[in-house]
Amino acid sequence: MRIIRRRTFIIILISTCIYVFKSYAQTAGALYLLPENYYSQILNPAFTGGNDSTIYVAIPVLGGGTFGNSGNFKFSDLLRKQDNGEMAVDIEYFYNLGNTKTKLTDWSAITLIYLRLPLRKGKLNFYIKDNLFATGQFKTEAIDFFNNGNYQEKYRSYNTEEGSFNGAIYREFAVGYTTKLSKRLSFGINGKVLFGMLQADLREWNYGIETSDSGDAVLLTAAGKGNLSLPFDLEIYDGRIHNVLAENIFERYLGSYQNPGLAFDVGLSYVIDELSRFALSVSDLGGIWFRHKAYNIDQNSSYDFRGFDLTNSLDNDQSGNFVDSRVIISNAKENIRNVYRPEADTSEYFMGLRPKAVLNYQYDLTDWMTLGVTNQTVFFHKNVFNSFSVSSKQKFRGFTFFENINLNKIHTVSVGGGLQWQGKFLQVFFATDNFLALYHPADQKTFTMSLGMCFLFNNQPNGRRGSFLEYLPFYERKRK
Repeated sequence: MRIIRRRTFIIILISTCIYVFKSYAQTAGALYLLPENYYSQILNPAFTGGNDSTIYVAIPVLGGGTFGNSGNFKFSDLLRKQDNGEMAVDIEYFYNLGNTKTKLTDWSAITLIYLRLPLRKGKLNFYIKDNLFATGQFKTEAIDFFNNGNYQEKYRSYNTEEGSFNGAIYREFAVGYTTKLSKRLSFGINGKVLFGMLQADLREWNYGIETSDSGDAVLLTAAGKGNLSLPFDLEIYDGRIHNVLAENIFERYLGSYQNPGLAFDVGLSYVIDELSRFALSVSDLGGIWFRHKAYNIDQNSSYDFRGFDLTNSLDNDQSGNFVDSRVIISNAKENIRNVYRPEADTSEYFMGLRPKAVLNYQYDLTDWMTLGVTNQTVFFHKNVFNSFSVSSKQKFRGFTFFENINLNKIHTVSVGGGLQWQGKFLQVFFATDNFLALYHPADQKTFTMSLGMCFLFNNQPNGRRGSFLEYLPFYERKRK
């Protein structure tokens, strides 16, 4: 009966995960099979892992993090080797791929500090992490303007048709606690203070170049709206952005603590029976209030360029209407620039994070081999970004090897994996959801890589007296 319940649970989990219509890589699913991994403990605060007495410490540079990319094209489709052997941007090849829209998403999470130590009947967690995400799309036909073949059609017009971009960089300070609610159930929660450093949400941006039927004029247009917050100053004249003063970018980045926010993560880990367990986590529930150097921006400008009328620029003393040609050209250039200078109003606005839900099931096939399934779902505006993976791990002394097969966009499959080594004083790991990206990342549309190193202190073989050892008492009875 227990086996039937377990198999039924697995079938329901897999069926629920596969139906989700969009799929993007997030974190290598096999990491959720390693509750003792310090990075997995960040991903799900309910993961206890390790011995009760172990203290985890990760420091800047060595702490590592996750780096990911997802899109409907490969960078090698844009940057290609030419006949002369040199690498160059090949717009014509990229355009001829046939993508109606060009889409790209990048994200990273850099662990600056991580600390976990025993506290009473639980474990206290603290970490500092920098996060970045950027998502953009535009109509691929817009880049045909840069293709030399576009001159074949007389008086052709061009229009980008509502491109969009959404991205942010923010830092999070998290404090959490993990404890056991029962012999089978563990619970963890992280409270996070956030500081927004940079944010841009540009919607419905449309740039156009429209030629007249007679060919004597070109209408330049620009339209769009959105929000913008930068850690440096903007030069604003007559309500328009003229320049970005980006001096001392690094210092301003480090000192950007004026845009506060709050969020929290929760997680559960439940031991179903002697061989299987289930975990659930929901993270990034919250957002950031951007109020420092934050603007609502709007663009709706046009200019009908008809060339330069230099009639009155001739040096004719009798007319008395002489105009310096440099003034005429300068005024025309300024009118063209104003088309692409958005209006900016000081404002305050709220940016919600991208909540993420993760389901994980794992089954101990033998003492050294575990199988698992993991589903990761990110909610962003009206979109659902999903990644489903089937994973396995094998333990051999201090090494843990793991593999995962990932379902992307229903019809695309990638194979990844990695390894972890843990000694008495050190834990090192590397994971990816796409092995091919290790050889040639520019030739892959989607991939995620995670890596890092953590120091271990007081990592005693038997742990301290408590309730967080990896195996519960009935495991010991089973082994006897």
